Amino acid sequence: MREEYISQHMRKIEKVADEVMEKIGNPISALQVAAVIESLGYRHVDCSVEFGRSNIFELSKDVYRICKLKARSDKKVKKRIRNFTWRKGMAIS
Repeated sequence: MREEYISQHMRKIEKVADEVMEKIGNPISALQVAAVIESLGYRHVDCSVEFGRSNIFELSKDVYRICKLKARSDKKVKKRIRNFTWRKGMAIS
């Protein structure tokens, strides 16, 4: 039961990370993420029930980490595509 509860929170946090990245791309700091989260309509009072975090700032730290991991992953994928296309003699822009 507890694992379901935790994974449910993580799915919601990942969804917020996707929303943040959609709005601003790769974030600069957890404070920037906190501002974006609030602009998306989430409030401090929502954090404990919806995300299992005590406040927006705790949530923003997790969202920031997820965004950075996703951005790093995206860069690796783009680099692999770019390397592949150049080796094959194709140019992409």
